[in-house]
Amino acid sequence: MADGQKSSECRELLKVRDVTKRFRLEAGLFASGKKQVFALNGVSFSVAEGETYGLVGESGSGKSTLAKCIADVYSCDEGEMIFFSRGAAFRLDAAERKRHPLLNQKIKYVFQDPAASLDPRMTVEEILTIGVRYAKLYSRSQARDKAAFLLEAVGMAADSLKRRPADFSGGQRQRISLARALMSDPELLICDEVVSALDVSIRGQILNLLNRLKKEFGFAMLFIAHDLSVVSYISDRIGVMYGGRLMEEGAVRELFDRPLHPYTQLLLSCVPDAGGEFLRTSGSGEPFDAVNPPIGCPFAPRCPIADSECRKKDALSAVRATKERLCLCLKRNQLSK
Repeated sequence: MADGQKSSECRELLKVRDVTKRFRLEAGLFASGKKQVFALNGVSFSVAEGETYGLVGESGSGKSTLAKCIADVYSCDEGEMIFFSRGAAFRLDAAERKRHPLLNQKIKYVFQDPAASLDPRMTVEEILTIGVRYAKLYSRSQARDKAAFLLEAVGMAADSLKRRPADFSGGQRQRISLARALMSDPELLICDEVVSALDVSIRGQILNLLNRLKKEFGFAMLFIAHDLSVVSYISDRIGVMYGGRLMEEGAVRELFDRPLHPYTQLLLSCVPDAGGEFLRTSGSGEPFDAVNPPIGCPFAPRCPIADSECRKKDALSAVRATKERLCLCLKRNQLSK
């Protein structure tokens, strides 16, 4: 894609196409023979302007790896990621990021553990302003004023600027992390398990805060969690990941009312219904092997309805969005409902 090429898809903010990421095993039992772990294997999805797209899946499914590829923590091995900003489209690769150093200011990452992501030696003012000052977005006084404004926007007093992270609770630290992420006016906020390290009583406050901030500042969110009930509360659409693949996606109500993939059904069986009861869905069998991933659907070794067709190369080509592209078990479930 040409540098700064104009985009006609003004509603689309991020497009991920067939992204694959592998990690070499450099230590441990399987390190010899140049073995690799497939963290992502041909993932495709998109996020629209102002949308909250939720990614859900068990630990090791590839959610955080995907987020870190988008945020420039990792580079992807195959595929492409395209970011649409102010009518122009940019590849999220090393060359494009080097040509447009401010591109990373438009995509901000909020980490799971605020205690680990905030430097305990720095004041809140330094934490909030150091990035935008280094990027030369604001002068010192402008950065201080914006930091005070954003602290109040996330529900904290402006006089917190002179204090250090150790002076605050976990929920307050996460509010500081959100204020830091908003300093550069991002268009996409990546929230990676941002409430999982917090007390249950605080989680709802942070989720409501995120919804309010999104309305006030107009950014989109990629919201990652392993808890489907949390993701459903805040998201417009949900993508379900397993074994480095996107198994199914859909609008929240659609996914809850009519889950098609057996893995989605398994995740939903862990969410209690209105009466507090859990559904029972089979998910026994072999766990996913990231070193030697199956050729077809990664859930096939555990799937109660898998057959030989599910183990073919093109068994899982995409997701719910287009019937012709659904994996085989989704088609079977559609016919049976």
